[in-house]
Amino acid sequence: MNHSSSRSHLIFTLTITQTDEKLQATMRSRFHMVDLAGCERLKRSMLSDGPAPGSSPSFPGATPRDRDQRREAGAINRSLTQLALVIHRLTQPVAGSGIRHVPYRDSMLTRLLADSFGGSSKTCLIITCSPLQKDREETK
Repeated sequence: MNHSSSRSHLIFTLTITQTDEKLQATMRSRFHMVDLAGCERLKRSMLSDGPAPGSSPSFPGATPRDRDQRREAGAINRSLTQLALVIHRLTQPVAGSGIRHVPYRDSMLTRLLADSFGGSSKTCLIITCSPLQKDREETK
């Protein structure tokens, strides 16, 4: 785990609006730059050097800060799982009814990025990951 990381997602959205007076038409474009927090195994991210002072019986060795980090890591992992589910649903063929439920509303992350996945949107993904053997399982 990168201990200097802020452990959060960052979304920067630039909205550009163009108006054509002659045609009385307005076109709006959005550009999202997104930096997603890394998905880490809770067991690995909570490794400790032994029992810590003030640790709780439910998480031996865990301090209040450790428990906060554990909750934060869980929330990040849930939002990344929801993003993966949205992408998976969008890539599946539509069933016989012609209606496909895409769970955009199940996380704030997917709500904010919903317009990036449909219509005439273009999406580019840049991934950074560790080349180390010990990180292979987390890079899948």
